[in-house]
Amino acid sequence: MRRPPDGANRESRDLRRSVAERKGPGKPGSATSSLDELVEEVNRQILSDMRRFYSPQVVERLHDPRNPGPMREANGHARITGPCGDTMEIWLRIDERRVARATFMTNGCGPTIACGSMATELATGRSTDEAATVEQQDILDALGGLPEASRHCALLAASALKGAVLDYLQRGRATGENEG
Repeated sequence: MRRPPDGANRESRDLRRSVAERKGPGKPGSATSSLDELVEEVNRQILSDMRRFYSPQVVERLHDPRNPGPMREANGHARITGPCGDTMEIWLRIDERRVARATFMTNGCGPTIACGSMATELATGRSTDEAATVEQQDILDALGGLPEASRHCALLAASALKGAVLDYLQRGRATGENEG
């Protein structure tokens, strides 16, 4: 990466400070206000573009994913990296062979986030047998579909969910805790 010429960063910072001091921070017409307005406009445009390509369910989960983050009290976990390079992790808390809680994390794109979110929603409250049968199409249907190029994200989420259930079952077999 090329570095700016010596003094360029200082000059730019000084110019921004001078403009802000003259107009006042956050006041209409100030540099801060103009930047805030620009950010708001860019966000509106991004949201408008997303709504052209994705269902309301996908857009909602992009902005407000359900069940994000790792879970310390999990007794089932899987981490899978798909062929696109995205990684999905799902944690399950299973009590009496029912998914009491499910969470996820991903380093993936927006559709991957939406699919992980929906996979945890579909799993919660289900028996381990039911959670293990959640398929790619179930996630796609619940999300109102995805463009063809993003459909693999649902497969990644379904695979991670199945892996987390399998992890729970294998842990139980090893310890004899979840038999019966």
